[in-house]
Amino acid sequence: MSILSKTECTTLRGIAILGIFVHNFCHLLPGIAKENEFLFKLRNSESLLNALQHPDINLPINLISFFGHYGVAIFLFLSGYGLVKKYEREQSNVKAWPFISSFISYNWLKLTRLCLVGVALYILLITLAPTPNILSWKTIIYSCTMTANFRGLLPVPGAFWFFGLMIQLYIIYCLILHKYRHWSICTIAILLSLVLQYYFKESSYASIMIHINFIGHLLTFCAGIMIARSDWIIRLGKISWAIICLVAIILSFVMSMSFIGWLFVPLFIIIGSTAFIRMLPQPVYLPFKWVGVISASIFIAHPVLRDLFSQVYQGQDLYSSILVYFIAVIFLSLIINSILKLIPSPRQKGTL
Repeated sequence: MSILSKTECTTLRGIAILGIFVHNFCHLLPGIAKENEFLFKLRNSESLLNALQHPDINLPINLISFFGHYGVAIFLFLSGYGLVKKYEREQSNVKAWPFISSFISYNWLKLTRLCLVGVALYILLITLAPTPNILSWKTIIYSCTMTANFRGLLPVPGAFWFFGLMIQLYIIYCLILHKYRHWSICTIAILLSLVLQYYFKESSYASIMIHINFIGHLLTFCAGIMIARSDWIIRLGKISWAIICLVAIILSFVMSMSFIGWLFVPLFIIIGSTAFIRMLPQPVYLPFKWVGVISASIFIAHPVLRDLFSQVYQGQDLYSSILVYFIAVIFLSLIINSILKLIPSPRQKGTL
């Protein structure tokens, strides 16, 4: 047995992508608390604290704006967890280099397939809608080759930096973490990540570069790998999971108020999200599972529509705007999901 079932992993993906795509719209709205995603800014934490101390109708939007980006941490945790479950189930006699080349090319093609569809949609958007045309051919090339992250954040398409991050982590796993499976290797990687983040905390540029590349995300990725390898079985009642969820939520708030605490918030988000789905009856979390199934399509769709809706929004009712954006993203995601089924998926030669 595994600590997380396939259903639970899919459900967690649903929670993660909901947080990401709603956050990516909410944090653009005026007067809403901003997140500490690539940089720790105390004023952003204080803005959230002020929203909690003086709650109003926009409190849920402030919470999603501040915490929604941690959906990325959940995805990275699940990626590390899934790689172990897929490739480390048994020992293999496959030679190193053929597997490495096959593994990297397969995952690069898998991500490029998604990226190309997203870029095509964005080109269509800037052609038909009143959105600033800032997508150059150079930007397209950097995005589709997964090298944009080495140049810093690109303005469009907004969330596609994640593809470059994922291919970096796939390479790190393939070359190092898969071959050297002792727990100390992941521990060293995590410590290296934390030390570098602390050392460069005063440099905005260095901190951004760390957090859009693999170094800034080794904690959650390696945590997924270590949990999968441990294969713990945790059996608790729903009340116990509810208590764990509540404690994780409280710690996520408290630790977001300092730089050192901020480094570990992703772990508590992952723990809280896992406890959340385990405390719910199955019929309640089925919608999250359904969203998780189309999470890749949502990831492609939402940056395109986010840019469009942020241009259209002119101070209308916030919740109405978010609802329309939400429905539009789900609708476009279903269309993209159908399109992706028509595009051949890459096949990996050889297994571990």
